[in-house]
Amino acid sequence: MAKLRAIGLFKQTANLLTVLRFALAATWAALFITGSDRPSFLLSLAIVASLSDFLDGPIARRGGATTEGIGSWLDPVADVTFVTTALFCKALSGAIPIYIPALIVISFAQYTVDSLFMSRSSSPVRSQIGHFCGVLNFVLVLVLAVTPWITELAVMARRLSPLVACVYLGAILERMMSYWPTGATAGTGSLL
Repeated sequence: MAKLRAIGLFKQTANLLTVLRFALAATWAALFITGSDRPSFLLSLAIVASLSDFLDGPIARRGGATTEGIGSWLDPVADVTFVTTALFCKALSGAIPIYIPALIVISFAQYTVDSLFMSRSSSPVRSQIGHFCGVLNFVLVLVLAVTPWITELAVMARRLSPLVACVYLGAILERMMSYWPTGATAGTGSLL
């Protein structure tokens, strides 16, 4: 009985960490809208979001959670909600071009359609490039949170934006190429 309770506790903790990113996204947007988006606040939000993303998977696996069904979508949807909220706010403030968060939304939409309809999977179809893009998303949010403190970092983020866009376009093109019968299987690339 105690083991079942511990497993349930792990699953609930993992779900709470995941859901926390929705609240952090709403907080980031509220800070932006009210003009209270100080770097210290944003960096705190970005660190907590990154930690929750890093910890929720291992904790869920410790509780025996499976990677199938609706629950498997909670993590990537929480990720993309937090990341795109933060990046759209930063784009609206001029820190990065608007095409960066727009490409993330397009790539996530493609990832969702491919996972559900092309691959006919009830859970997200993962990939190495997709995992890399997911990590890149959080790194970008962390960097942009501190750019008001470090001017050189702000300039670098702007200058590297086309390169970052190429990474996202690469993920989109990789997935698109898997649609043609060239021996590759559908669902080999993704954003997350």
